[in-house]
Amino acid sequence: MKKKLKVLVLFDGTSPTTVDQDFTKELKTKDWKTEADVMAALGEVGHAAEHLAIYDDVDLVRQKLETFAPDILFNLVEQFRNNPGFDQNIVSFFEMQGLAFTGCGSTGLTLCKHKAFRKKSCIITVFMFLISSSSRAANGLHDRNSSSFQFW
Repeated sequence: MKKKLKVLVLFDGTSPTTVDQDFTKELKTKDWKTEADVMAALGEVGHAAEHLAIYDDVDLVRQKLETFAPDILFNLVEQFRNNPGFDQNIVSFFEMQGLAFTGCGSTGLTLCKHKAFRKKSCIITVFMFLISSSSRAANGLHDRNSSSFQFW
């Protein structure tokens, strides 16, 4: 049997919060569907999951880490103080504390926001090839009598 983990689910608060704030009502709304689904899925597989909403106080994370001592953080935080530019700073905090967490690291979050870097390092990925039925390469990939195209 796999080890059951203690998981702390972190997500964005819409206003200043407390470390033990109850979000039962909010988790039943459409706006909080992702957070509710994550909490439900963790519970279904037997993990002990608690949640914490972060708005403008990183000390709440420290307090929750002391009282709950999670094995891993499930990071759904996308902003801090309503500023999406601070998401990598929250992840930096996790990294500096040596915490295990889900999602991208702070370096990746920083680089993806750097417009010039993104343009210079753009990698084109081909998802499918379109091959005409009249192409020699298409022989054997589809019905030869058909004029359809083959998608990979």
